[in-house]
Amino acid sequence: MIYFVVVCCAIVIPFLVCFLYRRNFELLLCFLLVLNAEMFSLLPQFKDTGGNFYKLLVIPILLVILAYELMKNRISLGRYGWWILLFLLQSFLGIVVSFTYGQPLYLGLKAAIFTTFISAYFVLANHKIDEKRFIKYFINLAFVSALIAFFQYIYYDNFYFLLGKPEELISERFGSVRISVGSMILFPAIIISFARFRQTSSIFYFISSLLFFLVIAIIQQTKAYMGGALFGVALVFFFTQKKINLSFYLYLLAAIVFVFATYEKILETQIVHSILDEGFGVRAETYLYCWNTIVEHFFFGTGIQNPIWLGNEEVRMREIGIHLSDVGIIRFFVQTGLLGFIFFCVGIAYIWADIYKFRSKLHLSAYFIAASTVPATIDLFFHENSIFVFAIFLGIFSHTIRTAKKTTKVKRFDLESHYRYRKL
Repeated sequence: MIYFVVVCCAIVIPFLVCFLYRRNFELLLCFLLVLNAEMFSLLPQFKDTGGNFYKLLVIPILLVILAYELMKNRISLGRYGWWILLFLLQSFLGIVVSFTYGQPLYLGLKAAIFTTFISAYFVLANHKIDEKRFIKYFINLAFVSALIAFFQYIYYDNFYFLLGKPEELISERFGSVRISVGSMILFPAIIISFARFRQTSSIFYFISSLLFFLVIAIIQQTKAYMGGALFGVALVFFFTQKKINLSFYLYLLAAIVFVFATYEKILETQIVHSILDEGFGVRAETYLYCWNTIVEHFFFGTGIQNPIWLGNEEVRMREIGIHLSDVGIIRFFVQTGLLGFIFFCVGIAYIWADIYKFRSKLHLSAYFIAASTVPATIDLFFHENSIFVFAIFLGIFSHTIRTAKKTTKVKRFDLESHYRYRKL
């Protein structure tokens, strides 16, 4: 079956990309997001690709679009181009550093392959795009992800249809099965939908945000996402500078009801003991191990190391029960050291200054709010599963800010001209 899927991809995807590029660029971005999300695990995987077959298809598509935009002279550094270039330089340095520790150069290049996703920023920083249409498509995409997770959760005992995710990888938490599909889209959609609700007062966006939260809480059962969603919603209220109304209390009530509804179940399954002893305890040990690694490789970090390299630091960590996927952005600091920490802090501070300054664009900046609420456990910035989503939102946000500033300058010029004319 996998070969049939490959043939279909080879035939259908090029034509689909060309058609959407010319007719509906926003929909093309969402299609690439589906590929990046591994088709929501609905299609089978190649074993030798490490579960990244469909994500790898994004790279040639992105490079072709980038080359075409470059030939048309439509590539722009935009507002954050300097930061993206520094990230690419940092990635190159990571390959060099790991090479100095004995890792073959080709393994370093292979390990850093998904850093090329960040180049999507340069395409979007100067590309005309309907931001609100894209956000509408993105929310609909989150609905698709939520429906897939919901139906698999309901029919798990009778029928398993997630062909791209082996059933043995499905875990349990709180005494029930845990289905994680498209979480890198679903979680930001909670805060993005709520931002659109605050902008438009449309009950559709409020219900969407609430449903996405319930899917994260009940079906995906990710503690970091649950806490991050509630904190992100509070930040949206702060940035919109409106009085707390009924919607906030309804959202808070839903969270309280969920906690009390699962409280008895949590006690029965001794999840409290598990969280305190095995959750926080293991994570604290992981952070301590990462801190010792950072101190040992203080300035440049360990570099970008391939999992199949025998000297890989992450392999040694997994052998003693430590997984860097559990420590969010700390993994990036382990790889890049002090330079990476300074680079990250400067860039994020610049983005947050724009979030506050351009509060009317919260439907776009809500992604960065979401990413900033869970950095200690989940990396929504530079991890291979999220870097493409991050690059898309950063590029659209940059272009929207530049467009808004130009419009403001034109309006100011017109007012000054009108004043001078009346004075004459």
